Amino acid sequence: MLRQAKKSYRLFMTMPMFFSVELALVRQNGWWGYVDKTGKEVIPFVYEDARYFNKNGKAKVKLNGETFFIDVKGNRAE
Repeated sequence: MLRQAKKSYRLFMTMPMFFSVELALVRQNGWWGYVDKTGKEVIPFVYEDARYFNKNGKAKVKLNGETFFIDVKGNRAE
């Protein structure tokens, strides 16, 4: 079951953010998700663990104890 996530976030950064495929990996209230350069949530903050997107546009994430890859739209990818 996915938990509900807020739809927009104000980002307060003390360090520069790293963007891969135009998305930044961010941790919010203990959950991982992805935002664009304006701080808008693109992929919800629902993941227990997550990694940056690779050159093929896939990121490794962990949800409900299961590890898998997602694409830049948050869909499960092979």
